[in-house]
Amino acid sequence: MKDTCTTISLVNVDEEQMQALGRALAKALHARDIVSLEGSLGAGKTYLVREVAKALGYPHHVTSPTFVLQKLYALPEPRHGIDLIIHYDIYRLDSYDELREIGFEELPDGAVAFVEWGRKFIQHFPPSVVRIGIHGRGNEKRRVAIGASGDRIPKFIGALNDERLAPELSTSNIIWELFDE
Repeated sequence: MKDTCTTISLVNVDEEQMQALGRALAKALHARDIVSLEGSLGAGKTYLVREVAKALGYPHHVTSPTFVLQKLYALPEPRHGIDLIIHYDIYRLDSYDELREIGFEELPDGAVAFVEWGRKFIQHFPPSVVRIGIHGRGNEKRRVAIGASGDRIPKFIGALNDERLAPELSTSNIIWELFDE
């Protein structure tokens, strides 16, 4: 998905809309999905995972796995076929082999994986990876781009519309480097 892909763009996204985006993603994701989260420090990658986890019924606080590389969040009840969230932060990894060693390629059937800094090894991810780029930090409003294979986009659009977010759909040449300042 480095070249032409189908994307959904959201601009001027505030905190309330990021929460709504988390709820929308919780509705649109499937078990065994891999979500690459891209953006600078403080862009809101962990915040978005926290909001998805909350929407899926995870009752505890979600924190960044920066120093432990991976955190597991078992849901009290499966939702949409998802019973486990695996949250990776691969900023400190030097090779894809290191990610493989902590079990990345052994995604359980009911799990969804979120990979912060996923762009580092995106070439090793399956073509079905969902890419989310978040641009902005601190109190700034965000620009968010969601890239996915074409057959997944209608479900994302429907979930975003359910949350009263107004996505813009395009098939364009996305320069994902914009999200890696």
